[in-house]
Parts: sequence; structure tokens; C-alpha cells
Amino acid sequence: MKWLEIIHLRSSGEELEWLSDRIRETIGDLEDPLAVTLYRRYGLDSDLAVHILHSGTPGREAASGPGLRIASALMAYGLVEHTSWEES
Repeated sequence: MKWLEIIHLRSSGEELEWLSDRIRETIGDLEDPLAVTLYRRYGLDSDLAVHILHSGTPGREAASGPGLRIASALMAYGLVEHTSWEES
């Protein structure tokens, strides 16, 4: 089974380019994910989304350790929504 974590940041005016670089540095150390993709919302410069694709079954929390760390770190830059989705 594949599952996806989506970490959505609505920033408070931070430089998203700088944040994207920091996130990419963190992502480089991840072992489990099949793919990690960063998105900026089209037409709205303050939104950033991190998609982390996993294989296997999510843990009880339905969030990975790296996903939780990224979401926690991004809270300093604005509102964060962290959700998990399973493939149907």
C-alpha cells in the first residue's frame, strides 16, 4: 500500500525560496519515502506544500517521523496543516 503525507504551510510572509532550500536539506536525510515533492501554490506566493510518498502501512499516528519534524519546524513560519492519505 502507498500512502501520502501532505504538509501545507500558509506562511506569514517568509521567503518561500529560502524555506524550500531548508526543507530540501532535511529531505536529503530521509530513508523511507519513495518520493518527496515541494509545491508552491500557483498565484499565491505564501503557500507551500510538501508531499511525502511512502510505501507500506503507516504507523498508528498515520504520520512519519520526518513528516512530523518538517511540520513542527514549519510552524514557526505560519499555519501548518499535516494530513495523511492512503491509496484506494
